[in-house]
Amino acid sequence: MKNLLPASLALALAASAFALPRGVTHGTGLAATASNWPMIGSDPGQSYFNSAEHTLNPARLRLRWRLSTASTDFVVANGGAYMLASAAPGQVRPRLVDGSTGTIRRIFPTMRAQFPHADSLAWSAGTLYVGGEALTALNGTTGKVLFRARAPQQRSGGEFQYVLPAHGIVYTARPFGGMPVQAVAIAGSTGRILWAKQPLATAPVVAGDRVFLSGTSDLGGAFSAGAGTSLWSAPEHNGTGIAWHAGSGRIFRTIELRSERQPGGQLQTDVYTRDGRRLWGVSQFLPSAVAGNRVYGMLGGPQQRVPAALDAATGRVLWAYRGGAGSFWFGLAVANRVVYAVNGSLGTLHAIDAFDVSTGALIRRIKLPGHVDGPSNLEIADGMLYVGVTQTSSDARTSRALLLAYGK
Repeated sequence: MKNLLPASLALALAASAFALPRGVTHGTGLAATASNWPMIGSDPGQSYFNSAEHTLNPARLRLRWRLSTASTDFVVANGGAYMLASAAPGQVRPRLVDGSTGTIRRIFPTMRAQFPHADSLAWSAGTLYVGGEALTALNGTTGKVLFRARAPQQRSGGEFQYVLPAHGIVYTARPFGGMPVQAVAIAGSTGRILWAKQPLATAPVVAGDRVFLSGTSDLGGAFSAGAGTSLWSAPEHNGTGIAWHAGSGRIFRTIELRSERQPGGQLQTDVYTRDGRRLWGVSQFLPSAVAGNRVYGMLGGPQQRVPAALDAATGRVLWAYRGGAGSFWFGLAVANRVVYAVNGSLGTLHAIDAFDVSTGALIRRIKLPGHVDGPSNLEIADGMLYVGVTQTSSDARTSRALLLAYGK
């Protein structure tokens, strides 16, 4: 979402981009896989938890293959990884590569995207959705174009990014007249625009029949998924909403508070029921994943945020990693009783860290290739761990997006 969303949202989503989804039901005769990661955050609620992944073992992971891509965006479904490859200037071409080998299985039609971004791909029920100047729907096997949808007031906004299909509707976010975001709901089978809202500060998160958004007028809350009607709102107390997550029957909303003493960096997370009843709140915690009765994320101030686990019912801190002074962690995900996060320092990503889900003990540190930085995108499916990064040349003159695949 680089260069298109507010900086606070881009950082929050970069810090969240790690985990996997439950298996999905295929409606086009595609073979079902053990587990998929079909969209940003693994599911419409952005839980970043892959409950269907039972084989990934951090002790046995090694780099299996790497590919240059047009962006750090990809999704895992149908036994492979869908990614974007560069075509002519201002154009991209989606590809499906084999998850185990990186071999190209399918090349899809070229489409316009001046600024290919993370989170602009999603897969649902055999359809691949691709963001760009239009939202394009493709048959995920044959590549046939099913529709191209353009948002209302297209000229005053930017490209579609952050594509999130849920219950037959595709929710997207796009810049609108500058930095604020326009949320657009599109019928997933026809491309018909259902509703649009702006200006907003966050991209959508979906739980059941409700969509959760934050606005730029100190309000955020729930909207009906089909009509976009406001259902309830929660004051954002002189702050800016940066992220929502849904899981374990709860809604997690994080805002960045504005203060003269602390201009930026002060986080507040509040937890609600789907009907808007506030359950508890905590400061200086950025949720990233929700699994069972725990919420995982980054705990601490802007100088040092470390992986941590909180009780999802009460907010009590269960564990917080105590090592790695001077390090930062970009993203977090949970699969097969392991918490994964990317470790790095300012401008450089060093390794993928694997933590015990119960105690927070560091199980293994998997070193990344040299000269890579973020924001990064991490997904887990079919016993593989995929990481999207940006690699800079040793003379710092050029850079390229890379997709790295780790397996046994």
